[in-house]
Amino acid sequence: MLKPSLYALYKQGRFRRSGSEEKEAQEQKERFAVAMLAFVLEHDLEFRKDFLEQVCERTHADDAKDFRVELEIPNCGDLVLRKRDNSEGCAFEIKVGAPVQDWNQNPRKRRFFTSGYGYGIRQQLWGKSTYILLQNEKLDFSDVRESPPVCRGRSWRDVSGIPYERRPIVRDLFESFGNLNIPAFIHMNTKNISLGHADATLDAVKLYKLLQAVAGVVGSKEKFEVALDEDKQGGSMGINFVPTENREEWHQLVQPNDDLVGWFGYSQDKKHKRSTLDVWFYCGKAAAAVNIRSLLRKRFPKAKVPRDASELPGENDVWISLPAGNSKDNQDWFICVFDSLIKRK
Repeated sequence: MLKPSLYALYKQGRFRRSGSEEKEAQEQKERFAVAMLAFVLEHDLEFRKDFLEQVCERTHADDAKDFRVELEIPNCGDLVLRKRDNSEGCAFEIKVGAPVQDWNQNPRKRRFFTSGYGYGIRQQLWGKSTYILLQNEKLDFSDVRESPPVCRGRSWRDVSGIPYERRPIVRDLFESFGNLNIPAFIHMNTKNISLGHADATLDAVKLYKLLQAVAGVVGSKEKFEVALDEDKQGGSMGINFVPTENREEWHQLVQPNDDLVGWFGYSQDKKHKRSTLDVWFYCGKAAAAVNIRSLLRKRFPKAKVPRDASELPGENDVWISLPAGNSKDNQDWFICVFDSLIKRK
């Protein structure tokens, strides 16, 4: 059951896609993170005060009520905190995982000040202006002498240090950041979990090594993707399928929108309380999806290959699933799925 939360809005939103359009999905994820942050800054004055002090590094923020929260001011950044009298403004470029656009978001590049965000911030005519790049790893811009704006690098850990106990909306925000896999907040959703029972550790190691082995056999980069449901009763662990072998053949068959062709791994089926072996293909065109579904149904009649759009995040996604207990050799089943579509060289 999905509990009401900021993250639920993201998860239920129609724009939330599977990996079929990885770049677009990442951008949407960052936009939603910014929107959630802006919402809480707007509606929780104490959080705004703490944010100004701990992230913007203001000595005091008793004037937090005088700051307006604004989104996506052109050529300035994702979010702006600006005093109503324009005496001070702080522009944020916020990253959840996407790289920094070097020429217009990086203060170490000259173009940042001549045509990038630095230039755009100067056009706002704030009395005092600051640019903050907020991402997983803090960058040090103390060697950037040119200003305005004053440039600073901050990390999500700086945000996570803001108190959230007895502040439901801030806790919700931080838990939602954790569900978006922002490293500084993942701990919000892994409390009160004990895994030291029976063979849990050994099973986790075996699962990891098995997926790693499958990637090696079918020819894929080893980029693991792990998700844990909010209620901690379900989740998945697998590898994004980015072919390093037979790349042209895979792209011709699946016709993906970018380098990400699919995903394979284990999922926890909460309804039946069992683990499943799952493989996804992110097709860019309906015809490719229809073709792959037909091939998989013929080759794996005992597996689930749904065609109902209600069971699929994307209309052109293809999903094949089998209860793990129905396979005596999980590794062999994964490999057979890939081999049934493209023969290895």
